[in-house]
Amino acid sequence: MILSIHLWKRSYPFIERYTVRKVIPKVEYLWNYPILRFKEPQRYNYREESKMSGVFESLESSIKEHLKVIRASSGLPQDSQSLELLAAGWREKENAFDDQARSMGMEQAEKCKDSSRGFLALTYSGSLVAVGPEDNGKRRAVYVSIDRRRDVPSRAESEDAVLGKSVSCGREITFKKGPVKKSSAVYRLALLPSALALPEQNHRLDEATLALTKEFQAVDKTRFDDI
Repeated sequence: MILSIHLWKRSYPFIERYTVRKVIPKVEYLWNYPILRFKEPQRYNYREESKMSGVFESLESSIKEHLKVIRASSGLPQDSQSLELLAAGWREKENAFDDQARSMGMEQAEKCKDSSRGFLALTYSGSLVAVGPEDNGKRRAVYVSIDRRRDVPSRAESEDAVLGKSVSCGREITFKKGPVKKSSAVYRLALLPSALALPEQNHRLDEATLALTKEFQAVDKTRFDDI
């Protein structure tokens, strides 16, 4: 008994964008009956995609310099395609940060002058810094860097952090005591509402940090695992 197999071809570009392996069917005929044969599965090549993106050149010069430093310590090939991959990943993290800040009711600001307000910061290198409101001179602080960096911890926390100076965009976040000595310069800064109680502010920062850490890791996994 010969079974006739009919192939319905549909286009799902959003699925294909994130599909790592593609199977391409080839139709042959035996006695006028269609037979499907499958070519060798092909891996989706993000390095080929990056050649056409041009994201790196669209970034600010400060971001470009930080990404070059990350490339040097990441174990990635030292070529322009690696910079494009890092740049595209950085853009995805920037969008994730903005979305998360909005969902938490945070206010975008150039600086944080009020020690009673917790804040979330995205640095030019794509690192994440969450610092809670001051409580008896101390704060809860979390620092998360992208996994490809080797010279800093991927995640560090402190329950009794002390900031070294006021926090503002374009400047490093320094700690007299904290999860790290300093971060790279701040690119985005989002403040929690001052009306929120201290425990609620810390709770929201924990939620935002956890969500963004997962999203950042997903970006790195999607972009770099196949290299």
